[in-house]
Order: sequence, then structure tokens, then C-alpha cells
Amino acid sequence: MADQVQPTADPPDARRARVRTAELAVTGVLAAFITIYIVVRIARADDTSQRMLMLQYGLAAVCTLAIFSFLYRENPIYRFFEHVLVGLATGYFVGIEVVNVIIPNWWNKMVGAKGAPAEWSWIIFPIIGLLWYFQLFRNPRWNWYSRIPIFFFMGYGASLAYKGFFNLMFGEKGQVMDTFRAVLPFTAVGAWDLINNLIYVAIALLVLSYFFFSFKHETNPLLRRSAASGRYLMMIAFGSIFGTTVMGRMSLLIDRLYFLYHTWLGLPG
Repeated sequence: MADQVQPTADPPDARRARVRTAELAVTGVLAAFITIYIVVRIARADDTSQRMLMLQYGLAAVCTLAIFSFLYRENPIYRFFEHVLVGLATGYFVGIEVVNVIIPNWWNKMVGAKGAPAEWSWIIFPIIGLLWYFQLFRNPRWNWYSRIPIFFFMGYGASLAYKGFFNLMFGEKGQVMDTFRAVLPFTAVGAWDLINNLIYVAIALLVLSYFFFSFKHETNPLLRRSAASGRYLMMIAFGSIFGTTVMGRMSLLIDRLYFLYHTWLGLPG
């Protein structure tokens, strides 16, 4: 009986080459279609301002679609536009920092803008800031200078953070102070406020009991049940926080899809 020739599978390199060719073909077709569409929209515009607006819409759509290409897989187009986004965002925020912070809060005060007396002592602050860049020196003889601004910024930042945390927790509207609510019937609150306060305090106590480890939860039925209830309540709270985060991301996606569908393509609906 003659041996039958078994069909051989394509080598991995050949399959990757075909996939690569198909990806390039699809990318080329989409790029040609998008380019033609943008040119047609610009040509149909009434005046120069409308043409510039259509060009801006086209560039924004290209950037959006390039970022969405990551849903297929990571690719050079996505990486390029990712770098463009990071570069533009960095340049934008540097410009905002210079215009809104450095010039009005440092430069104008130092040189005495708008008739104010010059305060040349402010020149010490950029000198301290430039000491950060001594971290680029590998020689310990120069590298240690970068610790001077770290010393100032860490101390100043820690004091501000502590002040903000204290106000957040123990201020007039702080979290700890807000936990003390009226729960007695003869207090001057309404019926619904009283019910709401009772629920609030009960949930706070149940959650706190979960972190009470002075007694073993296994040997104390009351503490075990309250700790279990506190765990479930925390799971509900964390779930709602996570759901809010997801909804925030979904709102960004909906905004981009709305832009592509209505603003760029101009489709009704």
C-alpha cells in the first residue's frame, strides 16, 4: 500500500507573515478611507474656519481610532499616538505651570511687575529647585546636593499633608466629627434624619467591629456576627466605589463614541 502524503501545516513564520500582510492591507484601506473622508469634509466646508474645524475633527478622530486599535492588540500605531498623547500632555501642563504658577507667583514678584517693588530674594527658590538635577551626577561628591531640595519639599509637603488630613478627619465637617450624629428621639432632628443617623451609626459600628481584635471572633458570637456584617457592608461599599469608577470610564468611552458617530461622521440619531 503506497504511503499517502500527509498535508503539512504551515510553519509559524508563514502564518505570521500572512497575518501581517492582512493587517497591513486592512490598515491601508482604513487609512485611505479616513483620509478621503477628511478631505471631502474639508472640501465641502463653507469657509476657512469651517475647514479648520473639519481638519481638527479629522485629526481628533484619527487619534481616537489609533488609541482604540489597542483593543485588537498592541501595535506601532497605538504606541506612536500614545507617545504623542504623553508628549502633548506634558508640554501642555508645563506651559500651564509656567503661565499660571511660575510667572505670576515667582517672576512678577521677583522683578516687581505692575509697579510693585522688586524682591530679588526670590531668586533663591529656582536655585534650590535646580539642585534636584544633581541626581543626574553619579559621583557622590555632587549627588548629595539633590538632598537639599528633597529636605525642604518633604518637610513642607509632610506638614501640608498632615494639616489637610487633620482637617479632613477632625475638622468641623471632618469624617470623624461627622460620625457623631444625633440618635436620640428627643434631639432636635426630623424623623427621617433620625432614621438616617441610626443607620449611619449602626453601619459605622459594624464596620469598626471587623477591625476589633482584642477578643477572638471565633469565641465571641456577638463579635463574630457583627464582624461578618461589617465585612459584607465593606464589600458593598467597595463594590459601589468600583462601579462608580467603571461608570466614569464608560462615560469617557461614550463621549468618544458620540464624537465619532455624531460630530465627525455627522450621522443622525
